[in-house]
Amino acid sequence: MTRLFEERERAAETIFVQAEERLFLGRRRGLQALAAWASRAMGHDDEAATIYEQDLIVAMIKGASDDTLVARVCADVQADGRRVSHGAAIAVFAQGAASTPIL
Repeated sequence: MTRLFEERERAAETIFVQAEERLFLGRRRGLQALAAWASRAMGHDDEAATIYEQDLIVAMIKGASDDTLVARVCADVQADGRRVSHGAAIAVFAQGAASTPIL
């Protein structure tokens, strides 16, 4: 009986880990799309765009919420003298997040 319980527990843990991984990958994919969109708006070259993307992902890993990251991107684009819609940024993030393949 103990063995059956342990197997079920392991299966539940595996399902949890896979779900968390899908969530993480979805958020990362959304940030990649958002960073690319913002980098194009700000006229970044490929190297600057990659650094900007990595900065956003590091902020996500450190615990920044999606709303905080979208607000940061909007502020960065506006600081560069460009007009940006918060709704458009959210849409880019959501579309990128939704494009994550299911594992």
